[in-house]
Amino acid sequence: MKVVALCTVGSGLDVLDAAGVALSGLIGLAPREAEDAISGFADMAPYAAARGIPYVAVESYNLANPADRARIEALAIDIVLVVGWQRLVPDWLIRKARIGVLGIHGSAGGIAAGRGRSPQNWAIMLRSNRFSVSLFLIAPGIDDGPVLATREYELTEFDDIADSYRKLSIVTGRMIAATLRDDPGLARRSPQTGLAFYLPQRRPEDGAIDWSRDAASVLAFIRALARPYPGAFSQIDGARVRFWRAVPYRLDEMAPERPGTVTARFQDGSLLIACGCGHILATDWDVIGWNIPGDAPIQRGTVLPGANFREQIAKIVARHRAKYPDLPVAPAILAFQAD
Repeated sequence: MKVVALCTVGSGLDVLDAAGVALSGLIGLAPREAEDAISGFADMAPYAAARGIPYVAVESYNLANPADRARIEALAIDIVLVVGWQRLVPDWLIRKARIGVLGIHGSAGGIAAGRGRSPQNWAIMLRSNRFSVSLFLIAPGIDDGPVLATREYELTEFDDIADSYRKLSIVTGRMIAATLRDDPGLARRSPQTGLAFYLPQRRPEDGAIDWSRDAASVLAFIRALARPYPGAFSQIDGARVRFWRAVPYRLDEMAPERPGTVTARFQDGSLLIACGCGHILATDWDVIGWNIPGDAPIQRGTVLPGANFREQIAKIVARHRAKYPDLPVAPAILAFQAD
């Protein structure tokens, strides 16, 4: 059986490793310019070379480039595994695969209740404690093909987006391996049931922190946008302060302060920051775009500007509805506007 993988991010390679499937080919994106960077992008060439897998590097993420299509059409393909490819698979590739194209998708509410973009990021922001992931047959629609298998894993208050991807890679890899072993013809398929809702796409500029929210919500926001994503941030004096990891901070002596106030900057570099309710301790952060000589513009007493989270969500939802007016937004995202 000829199995070819479509992958462009490191977490997708983790899925392939966990699955242990013998690949007949690997398709990945050629390295991008910085301005076209993809969160978690990985050059597939070294991985393929180390394992003796025939490799096709494409230029077009949507596979619309005629030269890209011609190179893929030349491959013998029974099954395509789509792991870490955030674009719709074109109809011609679906037809090309003799048995089918396998996709991976899920959300805190399952595949049908959370179609669309950034499902793991949204799950962490929603402070969900479970993530449901399904292996399904890709059809011309958006995450709406029949389901072959479904599994769940736990999300804890300590997991950031990278942790979620690691868990997903193990669970999904094992699900792929079991499906291809027990049902190589992909005959055991079930149609999706229940109302379908969609998660809207997030952009890097959507990561501004609203410090007036409670500490637990701010922490979830930071965890959801940690590496390999662009990070949750605050803008100050033309610079962007990015937060990669933070923990709750509770001390009886701590009095409420203006949200965004840096209550302390410790000698190890960590920042104690006031939220609308409670404090967080930022243990991993950096500053980009600071062009004034001297230390970064973050000291005790600095007030970090905050975004308005409700307005942020309203903008994301409006952007989705303008592009996909017939795809209803997941109620859990709409509920954020009343957060």
